[in-house]
Amino acid sequence: MYDASSDIYECMKRYDNVPGDQATNRNAPVTVIRLQLTEDDCVGKRKGRGIEGPVFVYYRVEKFYQTHRLLFESRNEEQLRGKIVTSRTDLEGCEPWIEVTDPNSTDPTDPTSSYYGKLLLPCGMFAKSVFNDTFEFSDAAGPLRVDTRAETISWNTERKHKYHNPPNSGRVVEWLKTYVPTSQGEFNPYRTDTGTELIFPGGIEDGHFMNWMRLAGLPNFRKLWGKINQDVALPVTVTIQSRWPVKSFGGEKWIILSTVTWLGGRNFFLAYSYFIVGGCCFIFGVFFLIRHWTDYRELGDVDFVALSQPGNK
Repeated sequence: MYDASSDIYECMKRYDNVPGDQATNRNAPVTVIRLQLTEDDCVGKRKGRGIEGPVFVYYRVEKFYQTHRLLFESRNEEQLRGKIVTSRTDLEGCEPWIEVTDPNSTDPTDPTSSYYGKLLLPCGMFAKSVFNDTFEFSDAAGPLRVDTRAETISWNTERKHKYHNPPNSGRVVEWLKTYVPTSQGEFNPYRTDTGTELIFPGGIEDGHFMNWMRLAGLPNFRKLWGKINQDVALPVTVTIQSRWPVKSFGGEKWIILSTVTWLGGRNFFLAYSYFIVGGCCFIFGVFFLIRHWTDYRELGDVDFVALSQPGNK
């Protein structure tokens, strides 16, 4: 296991603290960040001059608690399975992210508003907090094609049983696939900076969305974003459209390129665990062996057996 993890070549770099250019179009604020991944950002064993494909693209988030009760309970499983849920009682757990309010209306409760009364799908703060940064990669040979299909980056069981787009309905707004006015006016953080391309074109069935909705047990976690099915030459230029805020909770964002082995990604936890357990077993084994030699007791020794006599209690 240790050798398998050591064979993985992984490059990672923090980018939330890198200055970038602010977009000036209608979908701003978006910060466009450009950085390079070089050999100094990489660890592990490398074969050849570059990274041997396939190369997996991950993003890493630090100090974000997906397990916080107010966050992970703010979701509706029936909605995620493709059911149109219109009962306010059933959607109470999604408060306050349940319905659309039209920012262009002077009265957000005005029944004439084109969005008034329409429910958000999916609802809840967990879905609303979905990671929406996007990445583009290039090396010396030119742009790198990243496979971000749901079939490539998500689990088959989740695609079959947990996440499905709903049938068409005029009572809900599928905000992952629809341009929806927000409290910031024309800004829609779920489209690219040009406002013409969706970040989650598959809606609930989008691979990036499904990966985000899979609960991370620790505050520092990584999630699969894409796969590059070719060798990659270093240095790699990464262009990032940064939308997902971390400053408010003191978090960090990292971009990762990594190879894999039969054990998965680079993780020494299992190997170190086996080393520790094996070492403890060896120490206890030596201890009991020495005790057996120094305080030997013959088999069948009756000196320590208390025999009761008839009539004695």
